Amino acid sequence: MFYLAKKDLERLYREVEGLELQLKVLAKQYEDAMLERVTLQSEADLMERRAGAADKLIGGLGSENVRWRNELEELKKRRVQLLGDCLLGAGFLCYVGAFSWDFRSVMVYRDWKSNVIELGIPMSQPFRLEHLLTDDVEISRWTSEGLPPDELSIQNGILTSLCHRFPLCIDPQEQALHWIIRKEEKNNLKAGRTIIM
Repeated sequence: MFYLAKKDLERLYREVEGLELQLKVLAKQYEDAMLERVTLQSEADLMERRAGAADKLIGGLGSENVRWRNELEELKKRRVQLLGDCLLGAGFLCYVGAFSWDFRSVMVYRDWKSNVIELGIPMSQPFRLEHLLTDDVEISRWTSEGLPPDELSIQNGILTSLCHRFPLCIDPQEQALHWIIRKEEKNNLKAGRTIIM
């Protein structure tokens, strides 16, 4: 009877050892499964954030699509209007530099513009030389260099910058002189003075 108990005890020890071995294997599998769960959860969170960002991007691009279509239509209109705009701009650059601001305004905005309209040539409405021949950034740079921001000075800045002929500046207050010196100092412009009596 003692022998059976010892035999039963050994069998129980072997079963316990087998169960402990199975428990270690199951614990390792559980640990691996939990690690995989954490990894999958972090990947799922990342995918969810990316999906949210993608939805926002698609929504943003949808509204951009509307803006781009409107801008394309505006550019198509501008392309047709450039014919009259360039005609007036070229006339301004070629012919009006020597005249006063009043005479320029009458010539460009009353006479030439009305002729262009009468001939049915498409042009921007309202037409402004400053919008065609320069932009706000350039005007800001000029004013930071000392050019006054009035319309006459801006037109003179356009003529000075865009014409291929040398400008004649009648400049009793020396505003143009100071502006040109500051504008061209990067090109090592040296200013001399000529006094005509």
